[in-house]
Amino acid sequence: MSSVMEKVVAKIGAEPELVAEDGRLNGLAQNFGNMAAEYMPDLQATAENGANQIKPFGTPAEFKKVEMAFFLGAVGQDPQAYGAITNAQQAYTTALVSDVFQHLDKHSDIGEAVRNAVHPGGEIAGIMTEARAQGIHEAQVAEDKEYNDSVAENAKWTNRIIDAVGGKYVEMLPAGGDVVGWIKEDVSESAVKNAEHDRANESRHESAAGYTEAEAAAKGAATSAVGAAGRGAGLTADQIKEYQGSASTETSTAHSTGRNLVASSAPKGS
Repeated sequence: MSSVMEKVVAKIGAEPELVAEDGRLNGLAQNFGNMAAEYMPDLQATAENGANQIKPFGTPAEFKKVEMAFFLGAVGQDPQAYGAITNAQQAYTTALVSDVFQHLDKHSDIGEAVRNAVHPGGEIAGIMTEARAQGIHEAQVAEDKEYNDSVAENAKWTNRIIDAVGGKYVEMLPAGGDVVGWIKEDVSESAVKNAEHDRANESRHESAAGYTEAEAAAKGAATSAVGAAGRGAGLTADQIKEYQGSASTETSTAHSTGRNLVASSAPKGS
């Protein structure tokens, strides 16, 4: 299956127009979004994994970064795909942060480990920001409300990702089903809230103010991930606040990196 995913990402990444509104694979965009959600660890590892903190669910798929960005940038224009990918990204990022807090003794600099944990998801969030902007302003495939609604409708991906993490790497999450349950709820609520803040406005694709809102939404998602993981690990409010600052700063940089991957190079409207 990893080989199949590699072929899909390479194909769509090389020809993103295949899933455009008039593309011959447009009807599969939602399916591709679900596949992306399932392979979120591998997509995040492609974005950035210098600290080797990302843990795959199985045999990892290997992607070329530019093809991965074009693939997500094209597929993410579909609202349902956007919703699945957004939920999966938020859930897996939270799990990575949780892994840091569950093993404080393994990290010489906890703040740096938190930054490493949120950076890959921040890049994915930036790619989704650009996909949403192109979907609204250029391809005109959907409106803001459709993207927001799809995040709420695809909350199941939060549960699937957290359950997959717990099934494969139980040590990444806090012990106790109740704690994991409210982490799932926190992640889902955060994904919905921050998607609503990532508004296109009247001309977000050309507006610095609009992109500032999108960046703020990504930073909010990262701080929410730290909050959920930190409470699950029993950290104090002051500790959580400090690590949230680290996550917010790093996500700002990562979000710009991800957005620029698609904005500067992807065929417009693809």
